[in-house]
Amino acid sequence: MYKILIIPVVLFFGFSIVSAQITDANLSKSDSIKPADYSESTPYQPREAGLTTLRKKKEKKPKTDSDKQKAVQPVDAIVSKETTVNKTVRIPVFVYDQKEKPVTDLKSSDIRILVDDKEQEIAAFETSKTPLNILLILDTSPSLAYQDEDLKKVVSKLIEALKPGDKLQIISFNENIDVLGEATADAKLLEKAVKKVRMGGGTSIYEAIKTINKKYLAAAAEQPLIILLTDGVDTTSQKASYISSLVEAEKNGAVVFPLYFDSYEFFKKTSAAFPLSGFGINTPQNSAGLTKAEYDLGRAYLQDIAALSGGRTFAVRNLPEIKKEDFETALKIMNPQYYISINVTQTSGAFERKQIKVRVNRPNLTVLARGSYVTGEN
Repeated sequence: MYKILIIPVVLFFGFSIVSAQITDANLSKSDSIKPADYSESTPYQPREAGLTTLRKKKEKKPKTDSDKQKAVQPVDAIVSKETTVNKTVRIPVFVYDQKEKPVTDLKSSDIRILVDDKEQEIAAFETSKTPLNILLILDTSPSLAYQDEDLKKVVSKLIEALKPGDKLQIISFNENIDVLGEATADAKLLEKAVKKVRMGGGTSIYEAIKTINKKYLAAAAEQPLIILLTDGVDTTSQKASYISSLVEAEKNGAVVFPLYFDSYEFFKKTSAAFPLSGFGINTPQNSAGLTKAEYDLGRAYLQDIAALSGGRTFAVRNLPEIKKEDFETALKIMNPQYYISINVTQTSGAFERKQIKVRVNRPNLTVLARGSYVTGEN
C-alpha cells in the first residue's frame, strides 16, 4: 500500500546528507543545461497512488426536487463557478557541498524554480534569517518510553541553546493538544511553559498536525521552523488521517524537523506486562501501535512530513543523553540558507498537488527544499 521513499536520515549526534543531483527526462529537450552541470532537490512524492489530484466534497441529501436538480448538475457547471486566485509560495532552501558545509554564496541567478517541470519566475530571494522562530511540538504519550521529567530536561537544553532574540513556542499533544505558552524569547517564560508538560493517554499525531497547521499556522505572517519530537505512531486520531494531516502541512509550508525516537522495543516489552488501556490506546480489535508495521508507518509519516517541507529527520537514540551542544548544532542545520518566493495562479476549489524542484547551477551539491504545495480546498 505504501511506496517506500529513499529519504536521508540525519543523526542527532552528527548528520550525513545524500547527494540530490538528479537527471530529469521530463524537461524540454531544448534545455541546454545538462544534468552534470547542476544539482537539484527532490520533489515530494506521496506514498499512495492517486493523490496527485484529490477532491473532497461534502454532500447533503436533497430535500426537494429543486435541490435534487442542483445536486446532479453537470461537472462543467460546477467548474465554471470556480475562480482563479493568486498565491505566493515561499520555499525554504538548504544547499550543502560534498563536505556537508552550507553553501552561502548563491545569488538568485544561480537558482531555478520548477513547478511540475515548468520554470517559474523568482519573485523574492532572501538569505538566511536570524533570530530564529521555532515551534516545538512534543509527543507526550506514554508509548515514547520516557517520563515527563526526562522530556522537561531535554526542552530545557533546547532553551539553553537558543541565541539572543530566538523565539520558541511549545505545544504538546497526546490524545489532546495543549498550547503551553506563546512564542517568546524570554527564557524564564519558556521554563514556566516547560513545567506545564504532562504525559497523557493516547497519541493523536494526525489530529495534532492537522489542527496546529490549520488553527495556529494558517494565519501566521511567517511560518516558524518546526521541531517535532515523536515516534510518529498514531493510535487515537478520529478527525484526521495520515493523508489529510500531511495535506494541511503542505498548505502552510513550514519546515518540519522530526526528532524521531524509536520506542518499538520498549513498548513491545512493556505491553506484555500492562494492558493496552493503561497506555490510552484505543485498539479493542487489534494491536495497532504495537506491531512493527505500525512503527514502520510512524517512521514513514515523519519522513514524509520532512520531505514535503524540506526538512530532515533526526534520529534520537537516548533522550536523557541529549546535550545543549547537540541542539546548538541542530539549530544551525535547521536554519535555511535561502528563502525563495514565487507567485502562482491557482483555481479555487480544484485541489491539486504541485511538485517543486529547486535547481542550482553547480554540480555535486545537496539541495533540500520544500517538495510541493497544494492548491484549492480539500
